Amino acid sequence: MPTTRSQARTAASTHDRRIAKRHHRTTSILRPSSGRRRSELPYATLYAVVSEPTQGNRYLWSFAVFDERPIIWHTYEAKQDTPGGQWRLNIHQYDPRLAPNYLASAVLTRIPTEWVEMVDEICRAIPVPNPEAGLQYYSENYIEDVCQTLLNRGIIEVSEFQNMSYGLGNYSGAQEQDVGSENREALPSIED
Repeated sequence: MPTTRSQARTAASTHDRRIAKRHHRTTSILRPSSGRRRSELPYATLYAVVSEPTQGNRYLWSFAVFDERPIIWHTYEAKQDTPGGQWRLNIHQYDPRLAPNYLASAVLTRIPTEWVEMVDEICRAIPVPNPEAGLQYYSENYIEDVCQTLLNRGIIEVSEFQNMSYGLGNYSGAQEQDVGSENREALPSIED
């Protein structure tokens, strides 16, 4: 315990130097020797994407990773070719937001590009069930399974998953059927 002001200043400056050294070690991990700031490091962005149904009335959900380092997209979608048919995982290298049936997307998080391979392995390892298993399964279930695994591995936070779910919540489940024009005419107008 310092007893004089001089000893207190010396102890405080020693403590400050230790903190500064620790801070320097931490920032040097985040900042490569080239001097680039952390925000300039190559990152990848994880997305949940919703598109109009290609068959049936359920929205098509997909998971996408945009890797900034090689500037490449990885898009994963659980899909059936025919209603009641076998589910399979389609993997594409395109921006799903450019598809003609694209509706909405939500950013889950940004990760270091070094994690992209691990996320790819996770996406490929999520099983899509066979329809004979008697399970009701939709592409939205695949995204939930991917996100749950990412949560368990500490890659995304609960709040990031909740924000994505909230942002895309209107697309959960079946697409609402359009009311036919004959029904629209039968509805009373405000002017009546």
